[in-house]
Amino acid sequence: MFSLFKKKASNKETKIQIPEIMGLRMGCSFEIDSLHLRLLDAHLVTSGINSTQIIEAVGHVNLRSD
Repeated sequence: MFSLFKKKASNKETKIQIPEIMGLRMGCSFEIDSLHLRLLDAHLVTSGINSTQIIEAVGHVNLRSD
């Protein structure tokens, strides 16, 4: 009798939370100002950087030099 008043478990799938920072996440793209790229070109390690970038990986980078 009391089982009639219990809420039934929903069959909704739980969404997996994708890591995100500043609105950027896997599969998204963002634009880098091409003027900044041209001004910094002599100081960059890479060359021929496209102004449109697509995020294809997520990870953690330790920037401390301990």
